[in-house]
Amino acid sequence: MEREDFRLTGRLWWRALPAATNVAVDADVTATFSEDVVGVSGTTFQLKDSSGAMVAAAVSYDSATRIATLNPTASLTNGASYTVTLTGGTSAIRDPAGNALANDTWSFTAVAPPLPDTTPPTISNRLPASGATNVAVDANVTATFSEDVQGVSGTTFQLKDASNVVVPAAVAYSSSTRTARPTNGCAARSNGTILCAESQKEDHHVRSRM
Repeated sequence: MEREDFRLTGRLWWRALPAATNVAVDADVTATFSEDVVGVSGTTFQLKDSSGAMVAAAVSYDSATRIATLNPTASLTNGASYTVTLTGGTSAIRDPAGNALANDTWSFTAVAPPLPDTTPPTISNRLPASGATNVAVDANVTATFSEDVQGVSGTTFQLKDASNVVVPAAVAYSSSTRTARPTNGCAARSNGTILCAESQKEDHHVRSRM
């Protein structure tokens, strides 16, 4: 007489739980059993799309870890839902004594990772404006970026006079307004020019330009 004396202890899609969303389109499906099993194959461990069509995949089983792995031969469709099925039985998944696994199934939704950001930031506003005259001697110099950036400092955001001498200033940057400015009321000197170095980098990304 058959009895179910073992069970499936883990159902994973790169640690995604059943009904998970935002699952990577190129990840493997894995299932961990409570004890060593036999009968894991492409017939007993299957992945199907929302229309019920079988997803081509290579299936393997590691008896040392008790983990069955289903590796789709191609990336899944972004935004699509998929269903995993494990089939137990005396001629399907069972333990070495012949005790059958209870059939198990779960679903998830695959999502492709976002494309990397390769667009460098730009300056969306300058105060004083480029080429401005009659600028108050106690005015602050500010630069507003098109997106949040990193690397704003007294080295990358400088004010120079007509002799190309750097005007001493402490520089501050606000990520909420994406605006950099001197913090000591640095004056816009007569014929002064503002230089914003091209070594700024976008938040969480590589430097935009070197």
